[in-house]
Amino acid sequence: MKEKILNNLTLKLLAVIFSIVIWILIVNSYDPYTSVTFSGISVTLENDDALTEKGYSYSVLDGSRISVTLSGPSSRVTSLNSSNVTATADLSTLQDNSDYVDITVRVVKNGRAVEDVTATPSQTSVRLNIENRSSQTFDIQLTTVGEPESNYAILNGSITPSTVTVSGASSDIGNIALAGAVYDVSGLDHDIDGTAPIVLYDSSGNTISTDNLSLSTREVHYTADVSLSREVPLVLTTSGKPAAGYKVMQITPDSDTITISGDSEVISRISEIPIPSNALNVEGLSDSTTFRLWVEDYLPSDIALVSDSMISVRVEIGPEASGAITLSASAIAPVGASDGLSAQVSGKDLRVQVEGSQAAINSLTAEGLAARVSAAGLAAGTYTVDVTFSPPSGVIVTGEYKMTLTLTRESQSTSSSAQEFRQSTESSTARTGAEDDTDAPGN
Repeated sequence: MKEKILNNLTLKLLAVIFSIVIWILIVNSYDPYTSVTFSGISVTLENDDALTEKGYSYSVLDGSRISVTLSGPSSRVTSLNSSNVTATADLSTLQDNSDYVDITVRVVKNGRAVEDVTATPSQTSVRLNIENRSSQTFDIQLTTVGEPESNYAILNGSITPSTVTVSGASSDIGNIALAGAVYDVSGLDHDIDGTAPIVLYDSSGNTISTDNLSLSTREVHYTADVSLSREVPLVLTTSGKPAAGYKVMQITPDSDTITISGDSEVISRISEIPIPSNALNVEGLSDSTTFRLWVEDYLPSDIALVSDSMISVRVEIGPEASGAITLSASAIAPVGASDGLSAQVSGKDLRVQVEGSQAAINSLTAEGLAARVSAAGLAAGTYTVDVTFSPPSGVIVTGEYKMTLTLTRESQSTSSSAQEFRQSTESSTARTGAEDDTDAPGN
């Protein structure tokens, strides 16, 4: 028996090996080994409360989506698709001072793990950014877009809730500048009762993703009344008398119409909104004045204001009359010249504009303007100087006026002649006295 087994042993081993190879070839010809790669497999993060309960927040820096290669018998692999592949990362396994979590890949079909198939991920871990978690509460600002139906206005709008608390990484919370909600009112002709999603914005007005943030609410409830509206003019009058010689020249509001809203029967009877004259009291004023009025204070109780409540009204106050006086250089007095200097005013005649009461202007003369120029502190020379006036009560001078002022020293020859004249007079007096004394004895 032993001899039979050992007889031609080499040939028998070769036959066995050949048989195995033939078997493998036959098997592979019917069910070959193959592989396929699925991309974009989302990695699900599990047990994130392991971080949030410790006051941490996280975001995924890398590994949120991976590729997975499945290898195995063709009959197995080709029956699978990306939905059979699951990738998870358990955050409870995160080690202290680490920001990587291992990825576990499973192949499941019909609720059972698929055998004989190997799943190989393109990367084996998820990298996280872990920060301290913080919360902040923001006021929600509602913005409407579009316009309601023609001749309709939106009134008494309100949102619930009016604030939202946002929680997340401190750096993400620090980027939030505004929480807002947008509601489209285009073409509305009925009261509003709806919801609008909350949107977060940074300081540049860009929207901020809320994927890694927790919001106490994701939307607001918006209600508002939509009523008929109408544009009507304002009627403005003044009360009181301006200062003597002045009058109200013009009344100019920054808007001469307002938009009101209310019951159709009520607003159809309103053609204008009169503002009481005591709201624009100009008693004793000589300068133009701007008044600020709250229009709502002057509306009937059953009417609502749609446009801005505050308006500015400019009341222009000016002189009752105006005129002009021709003033020559000789009518302008130089004052304040230093001792030893003589002053002379020269230049073309001035056409001096004046304003005031009609009676005062009618009686005004060039001398009444009391025009003068000042030479105070000036040395000898020629200057262009301002002309100042002291007009009578009820008149003001408008505009600026200048004349030429020349200051000269008294001439030396004039001074010498005056001195010689004084000396000659004194000598003559002395001689006359001497002659009188000579004649005295002979009398």
